[in-house]
Amino acid sequence: MIRSAPLNLMLAAVLTSAAATAETVYRWVDKDGSVNFSSETPPGTPASRVSTLEVAPGPPPEDQQAAEERAQRTQDAADRLREERQAVKQSRQQAVALAEDEVRRAQAQLAKAQIQNPDDWQTIAGVGGRHLKPGYSDRVRVALEALAKAQDKLARTQRDAR
Repeated sequence: MIRSAPLNLMLAAVLTSAAATAETVYRWVDKDGSVNFSSETPPGTPASRVSTLEVAPGPPPEDQQAAEERAQRTQDAADRLREERQAVKQSRQQAVALAEDEVRRAQAQLAKAQIQNPDDWQTIAGVGGRHLKPGYSDRVRVALEALAKAQDKLARTQRDAR
């Protein structure tokens, strides 16, 4: 019992000091029926319509400052993450645009490869008529393969950008 007496005395002192620093808040209803709160009594309002509320004090200033600093650090981290996400998004959009350009170039190369020049033709003795040389088919095949590769790359890049 002797050990608990100092503890009880300290608890009573803490509670008394907290109550002594409590703030009084007045609550009243105005003529329009709106509920109002203030730290001062309302002018011209009948005392019977005013009630007082005891509000416990807030945390000490050092705790408030620590909380504000934590909130600022959290906000800064959120801002950094937002900027990083935006940078990644822009990077992915640029990669898609480059892949689309590569597909357009491959399409242009295929269109150019498919143009038949006079040099692409040959006459085969004994068979008669003109036939395309194997170089033409090879040129078109290479251009088709390049286009397929560019389209695959674009599809992968678009998938990764999502």
